Amino acid sequence: MSCKSFLIWLCFVVSLFSSLGAQATFIPLTVQEEDGSPSVSKVKNIILNGATLTNLSNGVALIRLGTFPAVTSQTYTFSSLPSNTSGASIAINWQLGNKQTITLAHNVTNVTFTAPTGPASLVLQIKQDATGSRIITGWPVAVKWAGATAPTLTAAPNSIDAIACIYDGAIYMCQSSLNFL
Repeated sequence: MSCKSFLIWLCFVVSLFSSLGAQATFIPLTVQEEDGSPSVSKVKNIILNGATLTNLSNGVALIRLGTFPAVTSQTYTFSSLPSNTSGASIAINWQLGNKQTITLAHNVTNVTFTAPTGPASLVLQIKQDATGSRIITGWPVAVKWAGATAPTLTAAPNSIDAIACIYDGAIYMCQSSLNFL
């Protein structure tokens, strides 16, 4: 990689971390020539978007970017999923958890989603009751299906289907995994 290419790449990386609210995080960086030899000796100091390369020795540098905001997560197991009640209409509140379950005891003509607080990966486990053959036809407009077609749920009594979605803050990009008997 030429020095010019390296600096463009470095500028991109630093910009990316800076845009994520980077704070006091050090990332090790090795700078080498195309033959693998260290080239930091040719660089005295680089400052890009407020990040400074330091400890320039033996081809290794640290980039000080700032500190990252705290990352939190919440884990749900399928034994503790928020459970939803089936009716002609169902409301799934993704703020209660990113994995939820519903047992269908009715044909559903209207589904509403309460959006999670931000982008998220979501899973909806759909179980047929002992009668089976229940359908869902009224998915929210914000749900976009792989192949542009909502799935046909497994009709067998007590079968389980799973809907996995990526929510980007505006739309739900969903796909199904069907026929868990």
